[in-house]
Amino acid sequence: MKAIWKSFLACVMGIVVASGCAATVRASITANAAEQDDTVASVIGTYWEIPDFCPECGVENSQSNLTWTYFEDKDGCTYTYRHAVRSGNYCTGKVTIHNGKEFYVEATCTENGAQGVYCADCGAVGEVTEIPAIGHNWSDLIDTRSSCAEAGQRSRICLTCGAAEIENVKAGTHTFGETVTITAATCTEDGEGETFCIYCGQKETFTIEAVGHHEISIPGVEPTCTETGLTEGVRCAICGIDLVEQEIVPALGHDYNMAFHVYPDETMPGEEIYQCAHCGDVYGRAIAPEVQEENNELWIPIVMIAEGAVILFGVVTGIVLVCVKKRGANKCNGGESS
Repeated sequence: MKAIWKSFLACVMGIVVASGCAATVRASITANAAEQDDTVASVIGTYWEIPDFCPECGVENSQSNLTWTYFEDKDGCTYTYRHAVRSGNYCTGKVTIHNGKEFYVEATCTENGAQGVYCADCGAVGEVTEIPAIGHNWSDLIDTRSSCAEAGQRSRICLTCGAAEIENVKAGTHTFGETVTITAATCTEDGEGETFCIYCGQKETFTIEAVGHHEISIPGVEPTCTETGLTEGVRCAICGIDLVEQEIVPALGHDYNMAFHVYPDETMPGEEIYQCAHCGDVYGRAIAPEVQEENNELWIPIVMIAEGAVILFGVVTGIVLVCVKKRGANKCNGGESS
């Protein structure tokens, strides 16, 4: 429903955009209505659809409490509608609904054609696409002279529409035949061609202009965590030269973040899982059981106490030995004095 309604709105807006050529197209369409209906006008369909939103009050059509009604009275292709806003209250507005048909006017050698949509009821022209004139398809020149030294005429006709061109030529005017390419033009350098008079054989050379590069885009390559990438480039589709060379884009490198954490207990080790934010690669790191950490913490003070006890024992032992030695010395001194 929404797509059809938008198509209708686009058709109406196209009337304003195409107003410059509407008169010409309408005249072409209405000149022979019966022929148009039989040959180029195919029915698109009558747009008899309820809008999604009321153009007057903006109420959405999808609400279940709304009742939409179209009336038969109309002005051209403009119809009156109403819908219930609430119990006993209505909103009334107008909407333009065209009976659309397609048309096609073929282009000729000299005149543009057109294709688009028009309303079969009011004749309003919607969106129109212009078809460029195809141009004449000329035949080879026909020369009435027997030699290039004579005066006379030469002519050509359009093989499509029959239009003719006649040229009066003076004596001494050459009539050259088909052209032959001697050096083909490249993207950047001109080429050379030649042709000969069909009567006297005189040669005429001419320049074939360089064709210029035909640029095509070379898609870039996104870098990954481990592989380098490439920027976009431009290459000539004719000669293959890179007009804009691709440059290397450095690899991104992994960006690891902790994604999952299993805490260790007294008997089982834990694990930390890390995942790359770019490519999703994962790796894990084990965590030793906590019981080992607790045992280490217990042994540290025990070892320290043991070491302290040894030191204390050594100090006490040293003091005792010193005291004993001094006492023995005093006894010896005392005995001698007595």
